[in-house]
Amino acid sequence: MTAIAAGLTTAAAWRGRHDLAPAGRVRLGLLLVAAVAFVPWAVYWGLVVP
Repeated sequence: MTAIAAGLTTAAAWRGRHDLAPAGRVRLGLLLVAAVAFVPWAVYWGLVVP
Protein backbone atom coordinates (compact mmCIF):
# COMPACT_ATOMS: atom_id res chain seq x y z
CA MET A 1 0.00 0.00 0.00
CA THR A 2 2.87 2.35 0.80
CA ALA A 3 4.49 1.70 -2.57
CA ILE A 4 1.21 2.43 -4.35
CA ALA A 5 0.70 5.66 -2.41
CA ALA A 6 4.29 6.73 -3.14
CA GLY A 7 3.80 5.99 -6.84
CA LEU A 8 0.59 7.99 -6.99
CA THR A 9 2.21 10.87 -5.11
CA THR A 10 5.16 10.84 -7.50
CA ALA A 11 2.86 10.84 -10.53
CA ALA A 12 0.83 13.76 -9.18
CA ALA A 13 3.98 15.72 -8.33
CA TRP A 14 5.45 15.04 -11.77
CA ARG A 15 2.36 16.47 -13.45
CA GLY A 16 2.51 19.62 -11.30
CA ARG A 17 6.28 19.90 -11.06
CA HIS A 18 6.39 23.37 -12.61
CA ASP A 19 4.16 24.79 -9.87
CA LEU A 20 6.01 23.12 -7.00
CA ALA A 21 8.01 25.45 -4.75
CA PRO A 22 11.58 24.50 -3.76
CA ALA A 23 10.49 23.77 -0.19
CA GLY A 24 7.75 21.53 -1.56
CA ARG A 25 10.30 19.63 -3.60
CA VAL A 26 12.37 19.00 -0.49
CA ARG A 27 9.32 17.78 1.46
CA LEU A 28 8.28 15.55 -1.43
CA GLY A 29 11.78 14.11 -1.68
CA LEU A 30 11.86 13.32 2.04
CA LEU A 31 8.45 11.70 1.81
CA LEU A 32 9.53 9.49 -1.08
CA VAL A 33 12.78 8.51 0.66
CA ALA A 34 10.76 7.49 3.72
CA ALA A 35 8.38 5.45 1.56
CA VAL A 36 11.27 3.66 -0.16
CA ALA A 37 12.93 2.95 3.20
CA PHE A 38 9.67 1.69 4.70
CA VAL A 39 9.21 -1.21 2.28
CA PRO A 40 12.44 -3.13 3.13
CA TRP A 41 11.92 -2.35 6.81
CA ALA A 42 8.41 -3.83 6.72
CA VAL A 43 9.66 -6.92 4.88
CA TYR A 44 12.49 -7.37 7.40
CA TRP A 45 10.09 -7.27 10.35
CA GLY A 46 7.66 -9.63 8.63
CA LEU A 47 4.91 -7.05 8.26
CA VAL A 48 4.76 -7.60 4.51
CA VAL A 49 5.20 -10.91 2.77
CA PRO A 50 6.82 -10.36 -0.63
